[in-house]
Amino acid sequence: MPAACRPRGRVTARLRGDSVDSPAGPVHFSGAGLDARAPADHDSPAATSSQLFPARRAAVREVLIIRFGALGDLVLATVLLDALGAGRSHVRITWVTKQRWGALLARDERVDELVLLREGESVRELARRLPRQYDLVIDAQANLRSRLLCFLVNSGQTRRLAKDGFARWIYRHGAPRPRALDRRLIDRYLALLDDPLPSRPDIRTTDPAPDRTQIAVAIGATHDTKRWPIERFAELVARLAGEGYEVSVIGGPGEEQLVQLAAAESGAAWDSRRPLDELADHLQSCVALVGNDSGLLHLAEAVGTPVLGIFGPTVEAWGYAPWQDRSRMLEQDLDCRPCSKMGEKPCRLPEKLCLTRTTVQDVLAALEELVHERA
Repeated sequence: MPAACRPRGRVTARLRGDSVDSPAGPVHFSGAGLDARAPADHDSPAATSSQLFPARRAAVREVLIIRFGALGDLVLATVLLDALGAGRSHVRITWVTKQRWGALLARDERVDELVLLREGESVRELARRLPRQYDLVIDAQANLRSRLLCFLVNSGQTRRLAKDGFARWIYRHGAPRPRALDRRLIDRYLALLDDPLPSRPDIRTTDPAPDRTQIAVAIGATHDTKRWPIERFAELVARLAGEGYEVSVIGGPGEEQLVQLAAAESGAAWDSRRPLDELADHLQSCVALVGNDSGLLHLAEAVGTPVLGIFGPTVEAWGYAPWQDRSRMLEQDLDCRPCSKMGEKPCRLPEKLCLTRTTVQDVLAALEELVHERA
C-alpha cells in the first residue's frame, strides 16, 4: 500500500462514542447533531462584518439574501430564514437564486419575494429588478457575481460569507487543523447575524405521510472522485429490496445511466427531469437516504429525513457533514485525505481507497442502526 494512504493507527467503527471493531475494514462511523457544537464564535473572521456594522433584528425590516447555488449550499443557507425571524416578525425577506433552484423556495411562506436569475441574464439586468432599499444585504455566495450585485443594489449594509479556502489549503498541505475549519457552513451563515434566533436548514414540503419501508439511494456527486462505486450501489439496492424495502434511486442531470445501473431490477429510478419540489416531497416520505457527499444529503436532512453519507476525498472539516442527530457518515481514516478543496482532483492512486474500502456490509450495518433508531 502506498505510504501516503496508509490508515492512521487503529481505525474503528464509532456511533456516538461507542466503539466496536469493524470486520469489513477500517471505517469511521459518526453521528453529528446541529446543536452538538459550541455556538458560533463571534471573534472569528466570519463575524467581522457583524462587529463593524451592528444590526439588530429590531432595526432591520428589508433583507436581501443572495445565494445562487449550488444545491447543498442553497439548502443550508435556509438556516438564515428562521434565524432572521422570517414569517414571524416585521422582517421582509427577498431571496435571489438561480432559476433552476427556484422550486425549492417558491412555496416557502418565509420568503416574501423570490427573484430568479434567468438564463443569460446579466447582473446589471438582475439588479434593475431589485429596486427596494434594503436595510441588510446578506451575500451568502461571496463570489464575483454576488459582489457585483451587492454593489448595484440599494443597501444600508452588507454582510458577506467568509470563505475558508486558505484554511483548507494549509490543512491539506500538512498544517494542524486551523480554527476556521471547526465551523460548519451552517455556523458561518449564522455568524452573519448578530442575534440569530434558533434555526436549522428547512425546506418546506407538502408533508406527505412517511413511508417506513422506503429508502432513497443517491448515487450522484458533482465529481466522479466523490462517487462510491456504482456496482456497490447496485448491490446495496438489491440487498435492501431483498429485505423488503422499496428503494428509489436518485441522480442528477447527466447521471441517468448510472441511476439505471444502480436500480437494475430491484429499485425505482427517479426521473431527474421532475421538479425539485417534488423530489423534496419524495425525500420527506422516506425513512432514510443513503448517498455520496452531495447536495441531496443536505436536501434530505432539510425535509426531516436522516441520512447516511459515504465520504471519500472530502472530510468533516470542510463543513458539509450531516447535522441531524440521527444522521451518520462513513469515512476512511487515510493520510491522503483530504486530497483537494472539494474532492475535484483525480485520485493519484490506482484505486480510490477512501471509497472502495467502504463495503456494502459497512453501509448496511450503519443503515440498520439509523433506521432502527428512527423507529
